[in-house]
Amino acid sequence: MIVTTPIEHVIDCRFEWLRAKAFVRHSQNGEDGLLKAIFDVIGTQNKWCFECGAADGVTISNTITLVEKGWTGIFVERSRRRFVEMERRHNSPGAKRMGIDKRSIRIKAELAVTGEFSIEAILKRHGAPMDIDLISLDIDGGEEDVLLGFRELKPRVMCVEYFAPENVHLDEMLFTLDRMGYIPVAQTLCNLIAVRNEFEESLSRNA
Repeated sequence: MIVTTPIEHVIDCRFEWLRAKAFVRHSQNGEDGLLKAIFDVIGTQNKWCFECGAADGVTISNTITLVEKGWTGIFVERSRRRFVEMERRHNSPGAKRMGIDKRSIRIKAELAVTGEFSIEAILKRHGAPMDIDLISLDIDGGEEDVLLGFRELKPRVMCVEYFAPENVHLDEMLFTLDRMGYIPVAQTLCNLIAVRNEFEESLSRNA
C-alpha cells in the first residue's frame, strides 16, 4: 500500500515541487516518493543502492522499494536480531518471486569510518560502483564522520539521518553536505535528501 505523506520542510523554494511527490511504500516519512521523483528527473547511472541501519530490510527502509523494481542493494545492519529478520524477509516466498533474494546483499556489521567495514570497502568488496546512485545512512549519530571519510566514493544521491532521539545534528549535517559538494533538496522528519551539485539545475528547472 502506498500512502501519500507531506514532507517536513523544503530546503529551497526551487525544490518546492517535491513536496507533492512524497509518499510512503516502505519508507518512514515520504522518502520513497521523494527519491522516485528525483531519479525521474536526473536518471540513474547504475541502479545500485546502499543502506546502513537497514533494520529488517523492509520496515521503514529507504531502498527496498528500489530493489523491488530491479535495483541491486547492499543492506548493512549491526543488530543480530534485526539482521536475522532481514534474512527471513528477503528470502520469503514473495521476495523470491520479485528476485529480491538475489539482488540484495545482506551484511551484519557495524559501519566504520575506515577499514574493512567502511562504506567504500564494503562497496568495493561486492563490486558496487563508486558513483553509486543512492546511499541511505541511518546510524543514530556519527553520520558526518562517515561521510567525511569518503575518498573515492561520490554517490549521486544521499538520504542521511539528521535526527534520532536525543541527537539532532541538522546544522552539522548541512555544513558537511555543503563541504562535500552536495545540495539538500528536501528535509523529512528525520532525513535530509541531497544530490550532487551538478544536479541542482535539473531539479530546480522541474519546478
